[in-house]
Amino acid sequence: MTTAPAHIFSLMLSAATEGVGGAGNELIGRLWSALLVNTLFFTGIAQAGIVFSAIYRTTRSRWSPGLERLGFSGIRFLPISLLLLAVLFLGHQHLYSWTHEPLPEAKRWWLSSTFFFARQFFYFGVMTLLSFGYYRLYLRPESEERWNKMGVFAPWLIFAYAVFYSLIAFDMLMSLEPEWYSNLFGAYFFISNLYAAMAFLAFVAALRYRRNGFTKEISVDSFHDIGKLIFGFCCVTADFLWSQYIVIYYGNLPEEVGYVLKRTATSHWGGMGIVVLLTAFVIPFIVLISREVKRHPRVLIYVVGLILVGIHLVDYLLVLPAVVPNASIRFPTVEWIFSAGFAFLYAGIVRRYLREAPGV
Repeated sequence: MTTAPAHIFSLMLSAATEGVGGAGNELIGRLWSALLVNTLFFTGIAQAGIVFSAIYRTTRSRWSPGLERLGFSGIRFLPISLLLLAVLFLGHQHLYSWTHEPLPEAKRWWLSSTFFFARQFFYFGVMTLLSFGYYRLYLRPESEERWNKMGVFAPWLIFAYAVFYSLIAFDMLMSLEPEWYSNLFGAYFFISNLYAAMAFLAFVAALRYRRNGFTKEISVDSFHDIGKLIFGFCCVTADFLWSQYIVIYYGNLPEEVGYVLKRTATSHWGGMGIVVLLTAFVIPFIVLISREVKRHPRVLIYVVGLILVGIHLVDYLLVLPAVVPNASIRFPTVEWIFSAGFAFLYAGIVRRYLREAPGV
């Protein structure tokens, strides 16, 4: 069972290598890019959902216990992410140019393949252990001791998430183009994961509403409150992007400008950049200003679904131009197949959790 993802992916790679020349290399790059994007996107949602529950407990919130429980819905994906990381190790030379190009001495030791992936396994492994430890506390019978232990555990989980997911962003995404760097990139990554996770929780809660209507655990006020949080994180996530962009814009340094221009002003990726801006930030910001939208799950579900698509496209926009910069992807079949497959897997994990978890 544990070798199944690697076996399936190796078959896909075998099919890809039947291409010749640049076309074959491009397809291989797209395959590995799609695996990297979906691994980080769905792992990010699963982990940030648990962190949302930890934030809920740390702030002693009581506005929606049902959403707190939903935060754990993707926890079973975290061990799978470790397997996917092992698969990525097998083909990392197709993703990271520093595996076959010279690097400055200062970066060479940090971006060595063995040390690089040892760090990722450490980050992912520690977060998985902390998440399951926190979940075990959550499942204990209600008591003052349990409440106090969770109150101590939750802030450490949040702190570890901020630190490790910043480092994951620096390593797995920013090092795709090692000549470019941004101090804000790590913060953007873990904040955007929280933004996507809250959108996903609202999406699942809205689906549950279609079947069960409003309940004591998830009421109309719960949707209003999570809608306000999503609106706030839309602003914060966009601010992190803008803060990076404006510094690069007025600095106008060649090693920084190229990264942005490649994703916003080229015929290959410029159109995707506009779509990302609209779906992840502009449209949700405008629509979620309305109080009524936030209080109506039948409308809110489309807004948060759009956010999830937008953040997913952001991840593709960060990865694809670095790995296959000159690709002309008119029909993103590979990307859609990977995304649909991961979504199906993640939906199955969440559905199983919903069947087993009481009060959700």
